[in-house]
Amino acid sequence: MSTLQQAFAIRDAQIRVVDILPGSVSDPITLECRIIDLDRLSSSYEALSYVWGDAVSKRVVDISGHKVEITQTLHTAFQELRNAQTRRTLWVDQVSINQSDDTEKAHQVELMRTIYKLCSQCLIWLGRIPTDQGFSTLDAEVALDFLHMIADRETYAASHEYERYHPLVADNERGERARKAFRALVLGGNPWWSRVWTLQEASLPLAATLHWGSLTISLETIEDAAKTMCSGWFCNIATERIAADFRDLTSNFLYPVRGLSIARLGETPLDTLMRWRYRKATDSRDKVYGLVGLIAADTLAGIPALRDVSYSISPAVLFARVTLDLIKFTEDLRPLVGARELPHVTPGNPTWAIDFASCSAIGQRQTRWWQHSHRYLRWMASKGLNSEFQVSGDETSLFLSGKFIDEVDKVSGVYTVSAEEEISDERLRESIIQSYIMLEEYQASRGSDLDIDYVGGGGTLRDAFWRTVLGNLVMEEMPRGVPMEHDMRAFEDYVNDGKHGRLTLSLHGFVPNHAFFITKMGYIGVGPSDLRERDWICVFVGGKVPFVVRSEAVEGMESVGLENCRFHLLGDAYVHGTMRGETIKRDEELSIIQLV
Repeated sequence: MSTLQQAFAIRDAQIRVVDILPGSVSDPITLECRIIDLDRLSSSYEALSYVWGDAVSKRVVDISGHKVEITQTLHTAFQELRNAQTRRTLWVDQVSINQSDDTEKAHQVELMRTIYKLCSQCLIWLGRIPTDQGFSTLDAEVALDFLHMIADRETYAASHEYERYHPLVADNERGERARKAFRALVLGGNPWWSRVWTLQEASLPLAATLHWGSLTISLETIEDAAKTMCSGWFCNIATERIAADFRDLTSNFLYPVRGLSIARLGETPLDTLMRWRYRKATDSRDKVYGLVGLIAADTLAGIPALRDVSYSISPAVLFARVTLDLIKFTEDLRPLVGARELPHVTPGNPTWAIDFASCSAIGQRQTRWWQHSHRYLRWMASKGLNSEFQVSGDETSLFLSGKFIDEVDKVSGVYTVSAEEEISDERLRESIIQSYIMLEEYQASRGSDLDIDYVGGGGTLRDAFWRTVLGNLVMEEMPRGVPMEHDMRAFEDYVNDGKHGRLTLSLHGFVPNHAFFITKMGYIGVGPSDLRERDWICVFVGGKVPFVVRSEAVEGMESVGLENCRFHLLGDAYVHGTMRGETIKRDEELSIIQLV
């Protein structure tokens, strides 16, 4: 007996769609399959975006006489989205793609951008409204009403004249229930916002509607509400306790919603892949493939590992190839900054390759990627020389042309804080003071002090210290420039008295989860939190900042020589006196450094 996919075989730009036959919620689900050609589109279809849910709990539906297993989540979506009187045509990945055929699946993933761009609209199924979280459908309506209200600025402004508080932000039982509903709707409460596939499914179509049980709201309204929240709006809120709760809710609402606009506008492939690392996928390869639809075809042509979707290669091989293609495409080593943003979890993934399977956390501050990426672009450690590299035949070793700058000799303690935690100014200041004391003691042990000329030039070691702790940049969301001499006073005011100023954000972003270090020649810098003595600082040709590497066999380095060692990449670093190419000469002979 043939399967549904065999009976409705597809090729080239063809896709399968299903017609949901009309009926009431209690009627059995009946569907009919059809094939349409995207190159000669003769009928319209809607595309469904949803979370597959538990793969163990399955339901059986009839599709053109074939018994097909689907997840309970999809079965519920079919029930709720079915029209009472007319058939509804949907493209649904679970039944439209032969999930057991990796070749077909890869080809359909390559078509995904076209599939979602050509659909009449995307139906976003958020699931049924939960009945066990302390709120009702009426409370969910209040949450959606709040979004409708602030999406329309004129209506919102008028409402302030007649109503002191919207029910969502009132300090009463009704407000508590409405906020519970809002929390269940947004990131952290509804899994749809954290799945990688749903990003392109929502951002590519011309229109989209969110369905939450029997309630609906257009994605346009959702995005308009987010724009209002980001444009300096204010909201009358009953108490400071409610305001704190509300700020937490809006943060989880704004981050993914504003991201949809960024996805539509487009950004570099590297930034696209890094921005959405917090999103999840059952198959880790889909952390890459699920974003291909956001990248223009002419750009994909230069990144074969993204363009040529294949489920026949392992995640480690895919991630290494994507990282290599990004280095080639950008002619730059910024992908190496991303390679060590998060701990690696994929077996066999080289240390120099971005492990896309790792998920970043959405928290109180910019993720490590954006902090380091923005800083990276401000420097020129390799003097603007073009990147030079080779890769081993098995794609596990990356050979980079570069220079060993110096060996790490002393490392500070690290102030560790999670993305969800607030920065403690007291602990941060203590961390800076401990680094300062370490440097003083290190110099004293060598019969010197902090008033000597710094080995990297530009003033005394004391001057170099405060600039190093800042990464020598004044940061807001983006770098504002190198700090001026008078900024040293603001630095001292913060460290000594906890006084906030224009350097506070820079310190909050660069001191926590980083290690201060001293090299044998006397360079000072800030690097990865797992940095330790006997690690090496390198400048790779094509890299804008120095990087930290660790030999696979630290004890044998002296006997075999640095150039014969294999190194693990630990991450990027700020090393004062090296960031503008001071340690590189254009005509000098460089080393070949092997990263594994």
